[in-house]
Amino acid sequence: MRANGLPKPSLYLRGVPYLAKFDSPWRAIGFAGLVGIDFAICIVAGVLIGRYVDRLLSTNPWCMLIGLLLGLATGVYSVYRLIRPYL
Repeated sequence: MRANGLPKPSLYLRGVPYLAKFDSPWRAIGFAGLVGIDFAICIVAGVLIGRYVDRLLSTNPWCMLIGLLLGLATGVYSVYRLIRPYL
């Protein structure tokens, strides 16, 4: 196991580590849950930070919308980083 919890790649495909499929369904379910929770946390954090800035600057709802969009973008990037070793 590596420090990030993923198994060591057993072979390389076109110079990129190729990881085997999950060895048990529970690991796959756990990984799917991790992806969903990670995406949701990014969105919620963006909205909450945007609402906080809106209250400070009295700019309802603009900063919340910007925070939502930044949270979505961060969530997509974070999920991509999680699943990249399996692509």
